Amino acid sequence: AMRARAICPSLSFAGFRRSANVVRPQSSTSTSAPKKHSPAAVRELIDRRASEFLESNRTNPALQRLVKAQNNALQHILDTLCGETIGETIESTSYSSSLDLPFDSNANQTHPRATETLDVLFKRTLLLLQAKKGYRCNVDSLILAAHVSGVSGEVSRMGSSQEYPRVDGNSSKKKTKIADLGAGSGVVGILCTLSGHGRNVDSSLFVERQVELASRCERNVQLNGLREKATVVRGDVLEVFDDDKLKNNWLGTCDAVAVNPPYYQLNSARGKGTLPSNTERLEAHYETTASLFEFAKAARKLLRVEEGAKKAEDREDSEEDVNAASLHRPAAHFVYPADAERLIIEACAQAGLGDITVRKVYTDSDSLNDKKPALVLVDAREGVKKEKGTIFPSYSAQPLVLYADEKQLKYCPEIERFMENLGLE
Repeated sequence: AMRARAICPSLSFAGFRRSANVVRPQSSTSTSAPKKHSPAAVRELIDRRASEFLESNRTNPALQRLVKAQNNALQHILDTLCGETIGETIESTSYSSSLDLPFDSNANQTHPRATETLDVLFKRTLLLLQAKKGYRCNVDSLILAAHVSGVSGEVSRMGSSQEYPRVDGNSSKKKTKIADLGAGSGVVGILCTLSGHGRNVDSSLFVERQVELASRCERNVQLNGLREKATVVRGDVLEVFDDDKLKNNWLGTCDAVAVNPPYYQLNSARGKGTLPSNTERLEAHYETTASLFEFAKAARKLLRVEEGAKKAEDREDSEEDVNAASLHRPAAHFVYPADAERLIIEACAQAGLGDITVRKVYTDSDSLNDKKPALVLVDAREGVKKEKGTIFPSYSAQPLVLYADEKQLKYCPEIERFMENLGLE
């Protein structure tokens, strides 16, 4: 199964550190006592050393983000040890849900803990803290993020060669807001914000129910230099939007909502088999509280409502014009197993997101020839497309074939370009 496949290529932090040729300063043998230095002088030294390193290593965005995160952590430690705050303090943007479980993210602790790894992924552009034995990032997250970025700011997926106006820094100053529901460690939302389209993202919302994953998500946000743009919420999609602050700041404001939901229902035919013994993995892969419908319902609440926008069934334009216009309407984007395509379509339609476009994802050219897709990417917008009373989605004429070679060592040009365009703000 595609979900179980390890992401390739990736790089361990140890290998990344060696490849980056990081020169470690020699331990000082000086007997001068650091006590004679004021906190301000130490802070100035930390900033200067970081600036010198960043100036000489401009080509590696992940390394730059890592150095910046470590610099921020050192500053935080200095403040804590001195018992004072020097300079600007960033207000935490984390919230807990209405559950009685506290959320202490410790966002400044960007180093991996004993139970975690720090991985450098996607052409050495993404820094990701993950559990050694819990839920770990898979290729589905990369596929969804590349798709969301493409639909939001690149070219139509509807089979036309026409290029529509870009929604990125090259053609528009319009700021956008995105959300990642069931965010896990934050991979999809972070990738979307780091992408070419994402450089125009003003705010990103990450919602995750599991405490450890939510904490790891915020640390990954910090690690990748996105803390000023991000709001990380620890809560279930069933109840998290009961919070007044979230209602006022997020409901009805998002241009895109990305959802990588659990793929299986407990006690269902598709969910049969040995369940994961690890709780983090179990709750990531199986619906334990919110259903597909409830994810779709939450996504619809977040989507921006366009004034004067016509529903799909009310339009008098040609099908090609309708499809082209739909691309730039706010949408919820899902990734889901192809053998359960009907489940995600019905859930979206039930939630009022019945203007649906489906793009099939094949592992390689052999599965394309055999017409056996592994996944579907579903773009769901407000409205309804019906034929004889049945929801009738549109199908993209351009499927995604993930791997470009038989050995599955290289991704297709679309995914490769997406990874190459990830970088610093």
